[in-house]
Amino acid sequence: MARVIVAGFAVLLAMGLGGCLTTAQQTMQTSQTPQSRIDGEYAGMLVQQYDTMAALFSVNGRNDVAQAFAARAALATAGQWVEPEPIGDAEDLTDPREVLMMALTQVMNAENALWLARAQVNYDCWAIIREESCQSDFDKAMRSLTIPAEALQTQSVYFDADSSALSEDTRTKLMNIANMLRMNKMVDVRLLGSTDHPTRNKSLALRRAIAVRNILTQMGVATDRITVKDEDHGDTILSQQTPEVSADTQARRVDIVLEPVFGQVI
Repeated sequence: MARVIVAGFAVLLAMGLGGCLTTAQQTMQTSQTPQSRIDGEYAGMLVQQYDTMAALFSVNGRNDVAQAFAARAALATAGQWVEPEPIGDAEDLTDPREVLMMALTQVMNAENALWLARAQVNYDCWAIIREESCQSDFDKAMRSLTIPAEALQTQSVYFDADSSALSEDTRTKLMNIANMLRMNKMVDVRLLGSTDHPTRNKSLALRRAIAVRNILTQMGVATDRITVKDEDHGDTILSQQTPEVSADTQARRVDIVLEPVFGQVI
């Protein structure tokens, strides 16, 4: 699915700065999570990005905003962890902030340092002044991150012949996967049903994938995070059932493919 993190959010209108900045300056603080200090390439990039944003707003006469970013640059210069702006009453920032925090802990490396710094600074810009351009630049930075392929290992669950019923062992495995997905908003899921024949038994393959999707949603995974292969043609496919005849038990499965909601897999 690889959807943009904030796709579907309403277009944001610019808001008055006074109240937002007062809150921002009061709540800006260092944090022990994900770390208490920063160093290396990320620290340098973060200082550079905050300084650039401060200069930009100063030139445009927004001195209160410039001061807020200059204060963040000073913290980063001192090697202190800079907490991304709290969401306050802006519920539309909940998912972007959560995924940003996960990215800062899980894909922090030299290759991603610049894009993580840009993502954090533009998230703060979006949260403080609520301008669409900041949201757009945040999305662009997050899409530019790279995700190691080994972090996205495909898992599979298996079925009896001619069946889409889930065994107790399968339900236990899916519960573990659902728990991981609820805690990790960095990935979505694509479900690929399989049978003993790639074309003759598409109906059974689809019913198996739908069964897995249904149980994952019952276990608390949001429906919009799950894509089922061929479901768009379900009415046609589901009417074409053929008995499963092969003894290949490995073919009777659903592959659970994890896909990043941002970035590029390498």
